[in-house]
Amino acid sequence: MSNDWSMEHKLDDQDLPVGTDSGLATYGPECPSENACDENNFVIYGITGGKQYICYPFVDDGKPYQLKGYNYNGADSGAGKLVEMYGYLGHWGMSTFDLPTSIDDGGQLAAMNLHTTAQGSNTTDVLNSWVFITQSTGGVKLVYGGGFVPGDAWNSIDSIKNMEDVVPLSPVAATQAGKVYALEEKDDGTRRIVEWRRESGDDITFERLKEVETPE
Repeated sequence: MSNDWSMEHKLDDQDLPVGTDSGLATYGPECPSENACDENNFVIYGITGGKQYICYPFVDDGKPYQLKGYNYNGADSGAGKLVEMYGYLGHWGMSTFDLPTSIDDGGQLAAMNLHTTAQGSNTTDVLNSWVFITQSTGGVKLVYGGGFVPGDAWNSIDSIKNMEDVVPLSPVAATQAGKVYALEEKDDGTRRIVEWRRESGDDITFERLKEVETPE
């Protein structure tokens, strides 16, 4: 990969309006089965008036969101301030996410999918979501579970171990390789990107790996 970035093209070669404090989310294929993951690439962002280009429903102006692509079958329902939506043919519906979860004003989101193959009589691919939320007091909250297998429960962790020093309302990013990135503040007051890795096993734990080298 080159160190230089360039713009490929604009949609239909037209300028697209972006709202103040617009969120931006992208999605690409994330698992080996086309039955579980959408094979297309998407970019979604906020325009003025709290609307997302191209689909709906809309989030409030300046609020963050993440885009994850997997097939879903279930009754429409939703609860809490954090909601999960699924898109189909230009429309959005609520998933069965039912865990009341608040997000601090200015909190940022990142998400990863955990892909497994169900055992026993259920041979359908299973894709659970992990949502990372930075908090106004520092640290990172985790909401995890869901997917499209009936009966899957959502759970939450108020503060992820080894991420307590993440600065308040830090930007956060997550990858399908199980890596999470956020900001910590050093003793001299400067902020650095830090990398964590999800550890294997039944317990949900993240190992703090290192500070990411960035140019001064």
